[in-house]
Amino acid sequence: MPLILRGFGELTNNVIQIGKRGASAIAVRMFAAGNALYESLTGVPASGATRRDIRAHDHTPGNGIVIPRGSVYSFDVGEDLSASSAWSVAIAIADMGSYFAILDRSPNLKIFVTPGIDENTTAVSGSACTLEAKILVDVDLTGGGSSVDFRFYNRNTGTYSAAQNATALQWISFGDIPIEGGVWNDLDIEIQGNGGAGSAIARVSIFSFNLAETYGRSQPESNGNYLYNNPSAPRP
Repeated sequence: MPLILRGFGELTNNVIQIGKRGASAIAVRMFAAGNALYESLTGVPASGATRRDIRAHDHTPGNGIVIPRGSVYSFDVGEDLSASSAWSVAIAIADMGSYFAILDRSPNLKIFVTPGIDENTTAVSGSACTLEAKILVDVDLTGGGSSVDFRFYNRNTGTYSAAQNATALQWISFGDIPIEGGVWNDLDIEIQGNGGAGSAIARVSIFSFNLAETYGRSQPESNGNYLYNNPSAPRP
């Protein structure tokens, strides 16, 4: 709502005085905001500065610090834990001598990974940057066999995660899923049966699935002198 100041000379003078005193503050704030935008977009100190007081970050191929974005793919079938509602496949135990993809399409998944998070980059954990996964599986071995192994295969990199074993309805976890950053990754979920013989059949189902970039597994280590994990460390 506009203020009508005509006829109130003292009030008009006060407004002008406040405006004069605030003029420099407004300019400083605009200057600071401009510098902040420049540093956040470029990842380098603003013109005339020798350091950044605030650590920059982005999710692009720029110079900022890469931040994992959490879940990159997930699904859950809800309360209906039946084979008809899940990713499910029946396997002949006699054919369980090698791994094969659980879905009859290749790749099983197409996942976009944040630029800078790559298996050729070292994470804060000291290992290669990878994805994590939590999967609720059901392995029905009433037809034969002793267990089923699960693993991820990345068609971009030609590399595999470690295998995780399941024998019943249970959660399994992966922490070393290989990735290539900044591109679409083609992933297969592969399975292999153990034990059994002849025409015995095992059914494998996936009811809940979450694939994620996480701090521990996906966050690249600092390229500077400090990891920003110590409050007493000087600013960059």
